Amino acid sequence: MEKSKIIYPELSYKIIGFCYELFNEIGGSVPEKAVKKGLKLFFAENNLRYKEELYWPIVAKGEILGSYYFDFLIDGKIVLELKVGDKLKLKDYEQLKDYLDQNKLKLGLLVRFGRDGVEFRRILNLY
Repeated sequence: MEKSKIIYPELSYKIIGFCYELFNEIGGSVPEKAVKKGLKLFFAENNLRYKEELYWPIVAKGEILGSYYFDFLIDGKIVLELKVGDKLKLKDYEQLKDYLDQNKLKLGLLVRFGRDGVEFRRILNLY
């Protein structure tokens, strides 16, 4: 794919790079909470604007039925959803796609920290 057609290339590459750097320092057999704290250090050190644990209500007929919280919204553009474990699951993709759809955002990064390394997927929402 041409670089000019990639959505938010510099920012998304930077985020993925931070994930790999963090993995090299702490490994993949750590709790998700530790991964989040570590990434916040990278974001702060590099002056990246972010919000964490963003509330997303599940609404039907004007009533809130439940809620989700996504891990990070970076620079108001990219949702970063973190997972720890052996593999990504279909529900992980669907969850991130729902976040993007509901919030009219174009790009999500689904990142898994595991014993075998970092795995990531770019999830597009071109509404």
